[in-house]
This record gives sequence, C-alpha cells and structure tokens, in this order.
Amino acid sequence: MPMEVTDEELFEELIADLEERSKPSKNDIRYERYVKYINCFISKFGRERVYLVGSTSERSKLAFSKDNGDADFLMVSGKLEIPAENLVSNREAPCFVWIRADSCSRDIGLEVVGDEYISANTLREVRPELFTILRAIYLHVTATVNKLPETDEDRTILSVSSKVGIQTTTYRSLKFEENIEDLKEFFLNNENIERANEKEKLLEDRWKQVTVIECEKKIYRRLYEASKLAIPSDRKKNNGGIAFFVQLVEEILARQSGALPKTPSDEMNNFQTNHDNDTDQKSSKMVDMACNKDKLFKATYTGRSHKDFVPALVITGELEGMRLWKKRVLDKGWDVKKVNDICDTEIFVVSRVCPKGPNAEKDFCLSFNLAERKLMIAMSTVEKRVFLILKAFLKGVFDNMHKQQDKELKLTTYHIKTLLFWLSEQNKWEDTWSVQKLTDFALGFLLEKISTKELPHYFIPSHNLFLDFETSDFQLLKDCVMKVGADQLKSLEYFIKLRYVDRGEITFTKENMDCFWGMSADGGRSEQRNKLEEAMIDFQRGIYDKRIENGDSPLQQAISETIELCLRDDGCIDVSQFEAIHLLLTKGDGDIIKLKMDEKTKMDGKEKVSLRKKTGMICMWFSLKFI
Repeated sequence: MPMEVTDEELFEELIADLEERSKPSKNDIRYERYVKYINCFISKFGRERVYLVGSTSERSKLAFSKDNGDADFLMVSGKLEIPAENLVSNREAPCFVWIRADSCSRDIGLEVVGDEYISANTLREVRPELFTILRAIYLHVTATVNKLPETDEDRTILSVSSKVGIQTTTYRSLKFEENIEDLKEFFLNNENIERANEKEKLLEDRWKQVTVIECEKKIYRRLYEASKLAIPSDRKKNNGGIAFFVQLVEEILARQSGALPKTPSDEMNNFQTNHDNDTDQKSSKMVDMACNKDKLFKATYTGRSHKDFVPALVITGELEGMRLWKKRVLDKGWDVKKVNDICDTEIFVVSRVCPKGPNAEKDFCLSFNLAERKLMIAMSTVEKRVFLILKAFLKGVFDNMHKQQDKELKLTTYHIKTLLFWLSEQNKWEDTWSVQKLTDFALGFLLEKISTKELPHYFIPSHNLFLDFETSDFQLLKDCVMKVGADQLKSLEYFIKLRYVDRGEITFTKENMDCFWGMSADGGRSEQRNKLEEAMIDFQRGIYDKRIENGDSPLQQAISETIELCLRDDGCIDVSQFEAIHLLLTKGDGDIIKLKMDEKTKMDGKEKVSLRKKTGMICMWFSLKFI
C-alpha cells in the first residue's frame, strides 16, 4: 500500500509550489535587462532613469499560469528634484503631500495651482517638461494599436490611467460574453477625428523646434541600413522591435529632408462617412447600452501581461520619517551598514489623490519603492515563505469571498508586505517555529490590526494604511482571516487549483471600453503614428539638451555602449573579437579572426530570427564604434 501523505508534508508540497511560481519568468528577466539597457542609454543624455519596482523586482510575485508577467516601471525625471523642505504633509494622511513651487519648477514651465503649489497633473503622465529621452522610450512602448479582438488578432491591448500613472494590459484570446462589435462605432465620433487632426498639426509645429546636426544624420543613416539586416524576410510576422526602429529612422531622415509623412485624413474621413451613414440604423437598445455609464462588459482570456508606468520626482534632503525610522531600528540593534544603505536609497513623489480630504489638483504621494525592495530581499527564507502564503490567501479565499458579496477587496499585497515588515522588526517569534506556526502568528497579527482598524505605514507610522476602509470592509476581512486560519491547508489548496482554470475572467467598465474604442476613428492607428512622431521629437530634444552643454553629440557613444552591453549579456558572441577585426582592417596587426558562436544554437524557427537580429545589432555596433 502507498504511504499516506501527512498534512505537514502536503503543506510543504504546496509551499514548494508557491516558491516555484514566485521564480522569475522569461518576461521578468527580460524586463530587468530592458531597464538595464535603457539606463545605460539615457545616462549619456542627463539624469533621467527608470527602475523596475514591485513584486517582479523583489522576486516576490505569485502569478497564475495564465498571467504572462507583470511589471511596474518607475520613471524618474532628470530635470527637476524636490527639496524635502518644499513638501507639506497632510496631517490626516502624512504619506500624502503638497509640493511648494520654487524657481526651478517655474523655470521649466510646470503648471502651478494658486500660484503656490505644483499641480498634480504634472505627474499624471510623462510630460515633455520633465522628460525627454525617457519619454520617447515610454511613447514607443505604449504605442501599440488598441483594438477589439478580431478573427485575425490574438492580442488585445488596453491602456488606461491608473492612480499613479498609466496601466497597459495585453490580453490573449479575449472574448466577451455579448456581441459588442455593434457598439464600436458609437464611440468613434467626430470629436475623435477632430482631436487626431489637431494633434497632427501640433506635431508639425513641434518638429520646427527640433535640430539634427550632420553627424547625427550620418548615424541615423548607418543605423537604418544596419537595422534592415535584422528584419525577418516575412515582415508580417514582425510587428514591433526592429521594424519599429527602422520606421523611426526612416521618419527622422524624411523629416530632415523636408518630406513629411502623409496624414491618415483620408482613412479617417472614409470612416466618418460610413459612421454617419450607419448611425441612424442602430437600434434603440444599442444606443441605451452605449450611453449606460454603469454598464459592465464581462469577458474571458487565456493569458495576459500587465505593465504600470509611473512618472516620479526624486526628493533631495532627509525626510523626518526616515530619520525617526533609522533611530528606531538602530535602537533595536539593527546592523548599521544595512540601515545606512536603506536610508541612502532614493525616495520619490508620485501623483496620487489622498483618500482623506482628496485634492486632485495638489495631492502627491511619497514612494519608498526602492527602500521596500531592499527590505523584501533581506527577509529570511521563512519570512518570504509566509509572505507567499498570505499572498495566496489574499488572491484565493479573500478574493473569492469578496466576489461572492460583490464587494471590492481593498486589502492588497502592499498591506501584507507592510505587516511582514513590522513583524520582522519586532521579531516576536522563535527561530525554531515552523512556517505554519509563523503563518498562524502573522494571521493573528493581521486580525489584530483589522480589529483596531489601523495598520501604520512602515516608514511613516502616523499614516494609517486602512484610511479608506469602511466598517463593512473590516467585518468581511475578519471573516476571511478566520476562514483561512481555521484551515490553512484547504485555503492553500483552493489557490493552487485556480491555476488549472482554462480561462481567466475580467470585467470592463464603460470607461475601459472608451479606451478601446475612443482613441481615434481608425481603431488607434493614427494614435500610434502620433506617438511615433512624439517619440522622435522627444528623442531629439534629449540629444539637443546634452549637445548644448558640451557641443558634441553623445548619440554615437550611447548607442554603441548599449548594444555592446546587450551583446555581452547575451553571451553567444565574443565582442572582443570585433576589436581585433578593427585592428586587422585599420592597422594590419590583428590576427585572423573566427567569430565564436554558440555551437548549440539551432537554426530553425525563432533561433533564425534571433540570430538575424544579433547580426543587425553587431553591424550597428561595429559601424558606430570603429568605422
């Protein structure tokens, strides 16, 4: 007879499953590399920078198998820093602040509210006053056509404003419960067409303020010729990456030669005519559905990936909260080096409306992402296991119980993370405790905080993270904690089984659907073209700013160093041998070279495309660096 598996052994198996799912995916690793390359490139033009934050950077994610990766990107301006003395804290919610305007913020043309405070609108999007090269990259990344699912399209993109920036979600095989195609044209109206045409006129005016010098034109031409080598022969299969870059270079060269690309006015006017002819034929039922602001659209999907782009400003000087935190943990015997490392980490402000006495025009929020990342990485193995377990409870039982009562689950992984920070600092458990016993202890601590209706922010304890919770929220959360506490094993099993669901479920609001339909009359294509042009302009603005300082263009160095970093990371090409090629061609003292390629590289399918792209990158790098 087979041996029976004990509850303790089964519990360990489930934890091992959670740990396996928390490991970085291919997308996670790719995002880390992208951030590394972007920072390498933009560092040559100023102080703009981008950070990968959240669970992906902390290695603490817990994704379902149908979720193809989430990423949070903190985009930091290099044109403005905020002195700590310019922050005015909200007494009822000290993590929220207003920012006093000063000569620096006024000089770069930021909007000021009441002639005293910086407008929160400044950071609700990646504004040209605060960003240049990074804004161009952001526009590139978010320039995907937004469209409803069609028979020949497996990906559907939704980009909406979030509480602190822009969210972009890609769905695979998105299917709605009802036929919504008939509603589409109600949202593609004349106003969208006029707005798109006005945007194109503004872009033409912005182009007049851009200067490209001769050496940069030469670099663009070289990049254009080299990058064409990396494009697959079947252009239909290449819908981004290199093809987008080639298009960008073509546009820059065309602009500088005075040949402006055609506008999509004819395409849009054709749509307008069809739209006007068909509108009167729609049924009253369709009209009512389109105008119903509370209408929800249910859909399912087989996979999705999610990205958050958060514009931020760095704070200079010491915050009172960090000074008090440092004293608190040093008094408890924390390692001085570790504490100083966390205190030296950058702190930011992002645009977010305070839940208590909101002021949409002035509210900003303090962001401790980088400090929290270091705390998460420093957690012990047992503490990380407990975090994953609590996160599984949250995504499983907690979420299900709230859905059953048609309630929003306000408790987030950020609350769970903060709870663990406090537990780790207080260290009230024994080293010999099992993970299950420590989880019981953490659930008891969570229940205590829910009962007192207060969970202090870790770095700013005077700020209550339960500030926007209502009495009904606390009662339902108590029930959730009691249920998972009564049977941790069953609660973990419930979450694990969710991975086997064939299709995920999602509900879209009327506002979400406006984002699908309302971008432009051609389903978002003219919006993509506009973003492309904006990216080109901002890219050149960033180069111009640096060129003004020293007279030289840093473009060649930025591109060659970034490509070299990428090739070295890839590991299948020995970059140093190209230096020998250069010696052979220019000085005659190089050895005969045989390029080292990975012998295991297969030459079929994606491997061929990958090798072709590497070849194009090598040609770019070699052309820029040596010739």
